[in-house]
Amino acid sequence: MAAETYAELAASCLRREVGVVEVGDNTGPRIKVYQAADGLRMSPDTGYPYCAAGVDWAFEEVGRPLVELQESASVGLLLSAATKHKWNVPRNEARFGDCVCFYWGTQDDWPDHIGFVLERIAPNGFLTVEANTTPDGGGREGVWTKRRGIERMTFFRVPGVPPERKIQVAPDAFERWAAWYLKKPKRPPRIAKYEAEHKAWLAARPEDAPRKIDDKWWMRLVDGIKP
Repeated sequence: MAAETYAELAASCLRREVGVVEVGDNTGPRIKVYQAADGLRMSPDTGYPYCAAGVDWAFEEVGRPLVELQESASVGLLLSAATKHKWNVPRNEARFGDCVCFYWGTQDDWPDHIGFVLERIAPNGFLTVEANTTPDGGGREGVWTKRRGIERMTFFRVPGVPPERKIQVAPDAFERWAAWYLKKPKRPPRIAKYEAEHKAWLAARPEDAPRKIDDKWWMRLVDGIKP
């Protein structure tokens, strides 16, 4: 599924972290990175539940920090601030990228856990990605996708769409791209030397060169454009 909104990008970002696990109790090298992104400042800044920190981190990573929610490390405070901004969405309208807050108690109105929705809600449940949870079937806590049933939960949607990124291509961009491409090193038996040359070749790629080369450009390249 293509991600188009900040919410979808953030959900996809956290999904790429699936498999990260704790080293210790609510801590670890990667867990500390999530916790550093939330608004809670402790010394040391780790060792506390990080499901909300995972959400804060994901939005920060995609360039849309949750400043309206004070990047809180508390699920309840995130939801309370989102409600004040009228970001709540009904269960039947929840979709990919929405935040879902879970209540483990039957009477308590303060949510206990948060994650991202990865698919529309179905009568038999839906898929999420969450930090500070165990994988389905059990295992070490970390970042995992979960198959959740229909239980007590509240949804909210962080607004915003990234601005369209337009690349200005200079008139001679293809010629410079072709000059760069034709210098691509051949893969020799001595892999270490090749990898160094390949890295240098990638670094020299013109920034404003076309990202994709269609048939017309390939024909120009085949027809003899040389460095």
